[in-house]
Amino acid sequence: MTDDIESGTDEVDDAQRTSSQRVQAAFLENYVPAQYAFVQFLSEHLLDCRRSVGGDLDDVMLLAVLGQRLLAARINPGQGLADSRDRDWTSALRIADVTGIPRESVRRKLNRLAERGWVTHDPAQGWALAGSHDMVAAKTDLSDLDRRAIERLGKLVASLLPLLAKGRSAPTASAGPP
Repeated sequence: MTDDIESGTDEVDDAQRTSSQRVQAAFLENYVPAQYAFVQFLSEHLLDCRRSVGGDLDDVMLLAVLGQRLLAARINPGQGLADSRDRDWTSALRIADVTGIPRESVRRKLNRLAERGWVTHDPAQGWALAGSHDMVAAKTDLSDLDRRAIERLGKLVASLLPLLAKGRSAPTASAGPP
């Protein structure tokens, strides 16, 4: 739900776009090792997420969508709302649209997550992660998963940084997608 996060100035956007293009070019020049590192990270993380929530990756997606709203509010506090917590709520229909999960399945899964104490529902506002900005129930319950995710992310970044340095010099024999 990146559309919920305000972009910044045009200069910052241009600098980020240029930096992103350089990174993309370096990864294309070193496609095989970059793709291997990414797929290793992604598959390990998704399997870990699946195990941690009881086997349903849709539950992970629902938590991720609601979590992004909370994180956006924390990254950009006071964007004209009296209470940034107001931006944390979203409807089951919006979640269904974002994830592609049928609306009735979203509602059923959200109710199951509510039974676990991870999300909360307000008929007037929709769904949100349960807890406060500082103490989200799902984050507390999934703290081991969170720790492993940070470790995995660190390994991914460490494996990709040398490829960026290579990309600044010369293309490698493993250039380009297959």
